Amino acid sequence: MFLKRKGQTTGPGNQDNPAPQKKRCNILLLNIVAMLIVTAALFTSAIFGLDIYPRHGQEVRMPDLRGLSEQAADKKLQLLGLQARIDDSVYVKTLPAGVIYEQTIVAGERVKTGRTIGLVINSGNAPQLVLPDIADNSSLREAIASLSALGFKLGPTEYINGEKDWVYEVKCNGHNVGAGSRIDSDDEIILVAGDGVSYGNDIDMTDSEYAIDSLQAETGLTDVPPAE
Repeated sequence: MFLKRKGQTTGPGNQDNPAPQKKRCNILLLNIVAMLIVTAALFTSAIFGLDIYPRHGQEVRMPDLRGLSEQAADKKLQLLGLQARIDDSVYVKTLPAGVIYEQTIVAGERVKTGRTIGLVINSGNAPQLVLPDIADNSSLREAIASLSALGFKLGPTEYINGEKDWVYEVKCNGHNVGAGSRIDSDDEIILVAGDGVSYGNDIDMTDSEYAIDSLQAETGLTDVPPAE
């Protein structure tokens, strides 16, 4: 007869079960493999990133940004390690508003990363010009010279009865405009000048002083008796 000590078990159940230990080993192995995969991915991304994004001070070839939107141009420069700066704007009617019109560095030229590239964009609005004092204040020749120098767009001159080539009115879009009016540079200016044909026909020839002056100017005589 055998005495069973306290805490001692007998039979098949006394042997250790290897299943939990095997499961723990599998989990540990999976964790190690996962860590290796993540490490490899990070290393590959780092190497790949160095190939895409140039290091500071490295030379890159300047792209052609003309015709691109401001956002597209900025993104393209960032990928090359460059920065964009809007320096000025122009107005070109044939180009869409907001696109790049010019760049300070010519396309194809090599520049170092970290450099700021100046850009000129196309404005969507025509610049406005201030109309000078032209109407009833200048001849046709003077008006054309002055307005052309200021950048106004001139249409065909209109003529009315009046002193030859004297500017009486200035029109824009079918309306009279005066000095100080702000006009889009795209709008056409029409000068209204005298034709000189009928000028003086409306003068009252019963005015004796005017008749005498005219006769003296035509004949050269100075001793003309006044009309009765």
